[in-house]
Amino acid sequence: MKKIIKTILFIIFFQNIITAQTNYYTIAQIKDTLLKYENPFEAFAKLDLYKIPINKFRKDSFLVNKAIDLFNKELRKQFIYNRLRNEKISWLKNESDQKSFIMRYLKENKKISTKKIHMFYDSIAKVPELKKEYLDLSIHEITKKDSIRIYAYKLAMLPSEYIEFHSKLMTQTSYDTIRSYYDRYYKKNFNPDKYFSTRPDAVIIGLINMGDPELRKKYDTWLEEKIISKTFSWNDYTFIKNNFFNDSSYMYKKLSRLLLSDGIVMEILDEKTTLKRHIAFFDFPFRDTITGKPSGDMYDKMIQDPYVMNYNPFSSYEEISKYFMDYAAYLENKEKYLFEKIKYKTVLAPKKLGQDSI
Repeated sequence: MKKIIKTILFIIFFQNIITAQTNYYTIAQIKDTLLKYENPFEAFAKLDLYKIPINKFRKDSFLVNKAIDLFNKELRKQFIYNRLRNEKISWLKNESDQKSFIMRYLKENKKISTKKIHMFYDSIAKVPELKKEYLDLSIHEITKKDSIRIYAYKLAMLPSEYIEFHSKLMTQTSYDTIRSYYDRYYKKNFNPDKYFSTRPDAVIIGLINMGDPELRKKYDTWLEEKIISKTFSWNDYTFIKNNFFNDSSYMYKKLSRLLLSDGIVMEILDEKTTLKRHIAFFDFPFRDTITGKPSGDMYDKMIQDPYVMNYNPFSSYEEISKYFMDYAAYLENKEKYLFEKIKYKTVLAPKKLGQDSI
């Protein structure tokens, strides 16, 4: 009974996630936001990237060009400078803070000695217009120094949320830039155990999702070794579920392969179960493999008794795995127009539709 209750609760939990609807922006709302700000970083900072309908977004050349502007380092520098400047201005609400800023400017930029700096400040403070002038100068110079320090630390790559967004956008510029990050900062000392399980990274995940042949080959090889050695873990499973594009052909190919694995046991909600049993029920697409339409009849049949493995109309994990691959082939046919327009840096031997490296 305890097992059944936990199963029902788990089913309800996952179905709530599946049926939750995202309240996406309209294209008009996105354009209005982007047109309000000259700097694209200011505009995109006002948007929740997960609420952008990516398929509609990529069809609008104005929006795509605005997104590509995120790779412009000068625009990003200006955004960082303006943000820091506004922060500093908000801090300068009292006389004491204003005085410390002006005195720092006098010391670092005007080279006023410690002995004379208080006298110099007092003479400035007596004239409001002069004080304002020096305060503006001090804010500018201090912000400039701080922003240069931040540039050196942060400008190597875009923030991860923008890398993820561009990996979904699937433009050639998106791919070329993210791939250049990999070549410069990851390739030489690449550690698959680090990036494929314990430390998901936007660059690595982005390239896999964009179909980069080299990164997919690395992941496929690593996954096969984990399956054969029976060292595949819950973290490895959640990596697939949380990082590959949801409802993508690549994700279902990996799950299809795991359905053929033996001896991988996991503990879920204090109960031990095999990984393939968990995947067979909780990751089943419940969709027709030809049309992609939801299949209520399939769902009704499969929830009869998941712990007894009564997966009607299937009789084996091999059949379920084939169903996953058939659905992956359906998705791949829908996705191919996105991948066909990308010119990849590494070109491997061509594969037939629906075929994978493992």
